[in-house]
Amino acid sequence: MQTHKAETPARASGKDGNFSADDGKPKKEDKTMMTIKVNFKGDSITTRINGTLEEVAKHYFSQPEVESIDILEGGQEYENEYFRRTLIKLYRVGPEEQKEYDLYYNIRAAYKVEYNPQYKDQYNDREESCGFLRIA
Repeated sequence: MQTHKAETPARASGKDGNFSADDGKPKKEDKTMMTIKVNFKGDSITTRINGTLEEVAKHYFSQPEVESIDILEGGQEYENEYFRRTLIKLYRVGPEEQKEYDLYYNIRAAYKVEYNPQYKDQYNDREESCGFLRIA
Protein backbone atom coordinates (compact mmCIF):
# COMPACT_ATOMS: atom_id res chain seq x y z
CA MET A 1 0.00 0.00 0.00
CA GLN A 2 1.43 3.38 -1.00
CA THR A 3 0.87 6.55 0.93
CA HIS A 4 0.77 9.85 -0.94
CA LYS A 5 1.58 13.17 0.64
CA ALA A 6 -1.18 15.63 -0.16
CA GLU A 7 -0.07 18.99 -1.46
CA THR A 8 -1.16 21.98 0.53
CA PRO A 9 -2.89 24.82 -1.39
CA ALA A 10 0.23 26.97 -0.95
CA ARG A 11 2.50 24.32 -2.50
CA ALA A 12 0.00 23.43 -5.24
CA SER A 13 -0.24 27.09 -6.23
CA GLY A 14 3.53 27.39 -6.50
CA LYS A 15 3.91 29.53 -3.39
CA ASP A 16 6.63 28.36 -1.07
CA GLY A 17 4.55 28.41 2.13
CA ASN A 18 7.59 27.98 4.37
CA PHE A 19 6.27 30.27 7.08
CA SER A 20 4.09 28.67 9.69
CA ALA A 21 0.53 29.92 9.45
CA ASP A 22 0.02 30.33 13.17
CA ASP A 23 2.92 32.59 14.18
CA GLY A 24 4.59 33.91 11.00
CA LYS A 25 8.00 32.48 11.97
CA PRO A 26 10.03 30.64 9.34
CA LYS A 27 9.76 26.86 9.55
CA LYS A 28 13.07 25.28 10.49
CA GLU A 29 12.50 21.85 8.96
CA ASP A 30 11.98 22.52 5.23
CA LYS A 31 15.06 21.68 3.09
CA THR A 32 15.77 24.06 0.27
CA MET A 33 18.64 25.00 -2.05
CA MET A 34 19.92 28.44 -1.11
CA THR A 35 22.66 30.84 -2.07
CA ILE A 36 23.97 32.38 1.14
CA LYS A 37 26.61 34.91 2.15
CA VAL A 38 28.23 34.05 5.48
CA ASN A 39 29.54 37.20 7.19
CA PHE A 40 32.51 36.76 9.51
CA LYS A 41 34.17 39.49 11.51
CA GLY A 42 35.89 41.42 8.70
CA ASP A 43 35.30 38.86 5.91
CA SER A 44 32.59 36.92 4.07
CA ILE A 45 32.07 33.94 1.77
CA THR A 46 29.26 33.18 -0.66
CA THR A 47 28.15 29.59 -1.25
CA ARG A 48 25.22 27.42 -2.33
CA ILE A 49 23.89 24.99 0.21
CA ASN A 50 21.00 22.54 0.42
CA GLY A 51 19.52 22.05 3.85
CA THR A 52 17.09 23.31 6.40
CA LEU A 53 17.47 26.75 7.92
CA GLU A 54 18.06 25.12 11.29
CA GLU A 55 20.88 22.95 9.90
CA VAL A 56 22.52 25.96 8.24
CA ALA A 57 22.19 28.10 11.37
CA LYS A 58 23.54 25.40 13.70
CA HIS A 59 26.47 24.67 11.39
CA TYR A 60 27.62 28.25 10.84
CA PHE A 61 26.66 29.90 14.13
CA SER A 62 28.52 27.22 16.09
CA GLN A 63 31.58 29.23 15.01
CA PRO A 64 31.77 32.36 17.21
CA GLU A 65 33.29 34.51 14.43
CA VAL A 66 30.13 34.21 12.26
CA GLU A 67 28.01 37.35 12.68
CA SER A 68 25.23 36.81 10.13
CA ILE A 69 24.04 34.86 7.11
CA ASP A 70 22.45 36.76 4.22
CA ILE A 71 19.95 34.72 2.19
CA LEU A 72 20.70 35.81 -1.39
CA GLU A 73 18.60 33.29 -3.30
CA GLY A 74 16.23 30.43 -2.57
CA GLY A 75 15.12 31.71 0.80
CA GLN A 76 11.66 31.35 2.19
CA GLU A 77 8.72 33.44 1.06
CA TYR A 78 5.16 33.76 2.23
CA GLU A 79 2.59 35.59 0.16
CA ASN A 80 -1.06 36.40 0.65
CA GLU A 81 -3.49 38.93 -0.82
CA TYR A 82 -2.00 41.80 1.22
CA PHE A 83 1.78 41.34 1.27
CA ARG A 84 4.85 39.22 0.50
CA ARG A 85 7.28 38.33 3.31
CA THR A 86 10.79 37.22 2.30
CA LEU A 87 13.47 35.87 4.61
CA ILE A 88 16.61 37.93 4.05
CA LYS A 89 18.99 37.23 6.94
CA LEU A 90 19.81 35.15 10.01
CA TYR A 91 21.92 37.01 12.54
CA ARG A 92 23.48 36.60 15.97
CA VAL A 93 22.37 38.80 18.87
CA GLY A 94 25.11 39.69 21.32
CA PRO A 95 24.85 38.89 25.04
CA GLU A 96 24.31 42.58 25.91
CA GLU A 97 21.33 42.90 23.55
CA GLN A 98 19.99 39.55 24.70
CA LYS A 99 20.05 40.69 28.31
CA GLU A 100 18.79 44.24 27.64
CA TYR A 101 15.75 43.09 25.66
CA ASP A 102 15.25 39.83 27.60
CA LEU A 103 15.60 37.69 24.46
CA TYR A 104 15.52 33.91 24.72
CA TYR A 105 16.79 33.25 21.16
CA ASN A 106 20.28 34.47 20.29
CA ILE A 107 19.82 33.78 16.56
CA ARG A 108 17.15 35.89 14.88
CA ALA A 109 15.52 35.78 11.45
CA ALA A 110 15.04 39.07 9.58
CA TYR A 111 12.60 39.38 6.74
CA LYS A 112 11.31 42.01 4.35
CA VAL A 113 7.58 42.72 4.16
CA GLU A 114 6.39 44.23 0.87
CA TYR A 115 2.75 45.23 0.49
CA ASN A 116 0.84 44.68 -2.73
CA PRO A 117 0.31 47.83 -4.84
CA GLN A 118 -3.30 48.36 -3.77
CA TYR A 119 -2.19 48.65 -0.11
CA LYS A 120 0.96 50.77 -0.60
CA ASP A 121 -0.90 54.00 0.27
CA GLN A 122 -2.05 52.51 3.61
CA TYR A 123 1.07 50.58 4.67
CA ASN A 124 4.82 51.07 4.30
CA ASP A 125 7.13 48.24 3.31
CA ARG A 126 9.37 47.31 6.22
CA GLU A 127 11.89 44.89 7.67
CA GLU A 128 11.04 42.85 10.77
CA SER A 129 12.72 40.17 12.83
CA CYS A 130 11.74 37.37 15.15
CA GLY A 131 13.52 34.86 17.35
CA PHE A 132 14.66 31.80 15.44
CA LEU A 133 17.06 29.56 17.36
CA ARG A 134 19.06 29.37 20.56
CA ILE A 135 22.67 28.29 20.21
CA ALA A 136 24.77 27.99 23.36
